Amino acid sequence: MVPKTTENWNGAVITTALAVAVLIGLGFGSVLLGTVDIVAVLVFLLLTIFFAIVYASIMVSLSASTGSTVRATTYTLGFFAVFELLWDAIPLAIVYVVEGFQMPTALPDWFTTVLMVSPSTGYFSAVNAFVPGIDSETTGGGGEAGVEVDTAYGDAIYAQPEVGLLFLVVWMAISLAVGYSRFTRADL
Repeated sequence: MVPKTTENWNGAVITTALAVAVLIGLGFGSVLLGTVDIVAVLVFLLLTIFFAIVYASIMVSLSASTGSTVRATTYTLGFFAVFELLWDAIPLAIVYVVEGFQMPTALPDWFTTVLMVSPSTGYFSAVNAFVPGIDSETTGGGGEAGVEVDTAYGDAIYAQPEVGLLFLVVWMAISLAVGYSRFTRADL
């Protein structure tokens, strides 16, 4: 068990490191571009800090859910493999099977929403939605798995890029609930 005073430092360390990195990037950006939109940089920084804290919370809650270091490592690596390496392929495979083993020219609205379940895709969608001046070309438009399909956000409310922030909030709530449940039951 980590003492409470150390737990509070985790968020501070993440926030400080990200703030320094963004400030360095801001310096380079202002030299190279001449002007930088401070509001966009601040929104990007806040979203990035929140994403980093969400991811750290997920990993801590997975680690807290077991007493074994090996199992904790397995859980965190498994989470990373499923949600960062395989997650794009899962809904794509479902669409492929549902469409009679061929890729459609336009993906259904639910496809975008299911992709946003992944914390990193939710983060990129939130950046696309809330950072002024970011357009969809910079956040991953184009084809999936070598197939040219329309990956624009759908018309449905649940397929809008703002939903990415909602998924990050849900991941944070789940990880905090798991961590809280585990620590209240622990014999300290």
